[in-house]
Amino acid sequence: MEYQWNIQYEYNNNILELIRKSKNMTKKEFDQFLDIKSSKFRNPNLLPNIEKAVERTKQAIKNKEKIMIAGDYDCDGVTSTSIMVLGLSTLTPYVSWTIPLRSDGYGLSNKIVDKAIEDNIDLIITVDNGISAKSVIEYANQNNIDVIVTDHHQLLQDLPTDICVDPCITDNYPFQSICGCMVAYKFLRMLIPDLHKQKIHDEIAVLTAFGTIGDMMLLIDENRKFVSKALSILNKKEHISYGIDALVNHTKLKKGNITSSDIAFYISPSINALGRLEDASIGVQLFLSDDEVLANTLAEKTVHLNNKRKTIQQEVVNDIKINEEEPFIIKVLDNIPAGLLGVVAGKFVTKYQKPCFLLHSNKNNTLSGSGRSYLDYDISKCISENFDICNGGGHKASCGLSLNKDNFNEFKKRCYANYNNWLKTSSDGNKTTPTLQFLCELDSSAINDHTMSYIKQLEPFGTGNSVPQFCMKDVRVVDYRVLGENKNTIKFAFYKDGNSFEGICFNETKEKYEVLHEPNIVDIGFELQYNYWNGNKTIQLLIKDIRNSI
Repeated sequence: MEYQWNIQYEYNNNILELIRKSKNMTKKEFDQFLDIKSSKFRNPNLLPNIEKAVERTKQAIKNKEKIMIAGDYDCDGVTSTSIMVLGLSTLTPYVSWTIPLRSDGYGLSNKIVDKAIEDNIDLIITVDNGISAKSVIEYANQNNIDVIVTDHHQLLQDLPTDICVDPCITDNYPFQSICGCMVAYKFLRMLIPDLHKQKIHDEIAVLTAFGTIGDMMLLIDENRKFVSKALSILNKKEHISYGIDALVNHTKLKKGNITSSDIAFYISPSINALGRLEDASIGVQLFLSDDEVLANTLAEKTVHLNNKRKTIQQEVVNDIKINEEEPFIIKVLDNIPAGLLGVVAGKFVTKYQKPCFLLHSNKNNTLSGSGRSYLDYDISKCISENFDICNGGGHKASCGLSLNKDNFNEFKKRCYANYNNWLKTSSDGNKTTPTLQFLCELDSSAINDHTMSYIKQLEPFGTGNSVPQFCMKDVRVVDYRVLGENKNTIKFAFYKDGNSFEGICFNETKEKYEVLHEPNIVDIGFELQYNYWNGNKTIQLLIKDIRNSI
């Protein structure tokens, strides 16, 4: 992918001051941001209807009612289900759980309610879903099953039940960017006042951090404080749970150095791969396992499926032919698992720099799939403005849809028109070229532990608190080696102004260097990170873009 480069500031030794400016914070605001220990964790009782939810659950426990936890098939849904079962199981033995297959559709369904009826369930508690399940909840109520909704998604219709715990349904909760797992965690804190003193708390806290990072919640405000504490637990405790420990081991992460970026790149995708390729229930079984051998077996399968997902994904991106003359990628792919359509669409967007819908065929003469946007284009409007021929919804950057096969060509035509109109009406003449924002052009002498100490103060990194990016021009490539099982990695040895340093790049950046015919003098855009290998800690550049020196 070709990028414009925007260098925000001239380099000076005070990197933190440049970062403060880039965040548009006052010194007081920035000092408070850095001081994680003094930041607040929002009181759970601010969540709407949480008292009602707790009282109804206490009633169920007292009366020995059967409770079913109904989750979802992504990372947030798996971790939410796991922590809710772990917490409630300390109070009652009458707890079961269920997660739908991706083919069953998202969230609470009549199929789940039918299973609850069959199992004589008295109370369903949803996690990470339910806010849009009004008709399903009415069906449950008609069959004498009460439903408590715990969710974090926006309300698009009337409340599905009067016991609905969701930060987005009122303005009472001051920070709405919490995931379903965090809502479940706060519910448990209200239900079990001494939860923070119990043995299972550390396990629940780490899983909640997995859910927060996996669902790409903003890592600011209370999320920043919570994830920081959870990472401290994860790195300092030798044993947290068989499931968490096994997953960490099989992703080859080393306790003591695990960061939020490691969770985002290794843990969360592995959990998500279960629902994409097979059954997300494997993830809940993993995290609830009290058997070390079983946990290792499940963790091995989880990582294996994620590796399989990456292989399939790369093969599709490499093998599928795209008409690059068309303004919008819209294709039907029936030869890959439906759960991979969204991530593959994202790869196509990166490779071809245009929005993408990928669909697959269903038995009832319909197509369904996922869309991913390019730059600031609102791809969800392709659905919301065309409800006469399709159904679905989502966000500006991603969405899901279904339509009759007979409407495919018309849908394609309308998407082309919508995108072309967006291009024509934009005031930004360079909008079709993405921009990389670099804090400054870093002096090569600043690649040292002192600079790293500044950057470490900003952790944990994630959505809303990205890793600072730098650039450097006229850098000499002294040597490079292609690495990795799939040959998708380049390890560089660089030199500039008397300083030697190392860098690494992956996938698209590696391919770009090769397309440039492997030049000896380059400009590089990068993040600084520590590399831990064989007991040694060195600084390396994670290359985000590379180009010929001008």
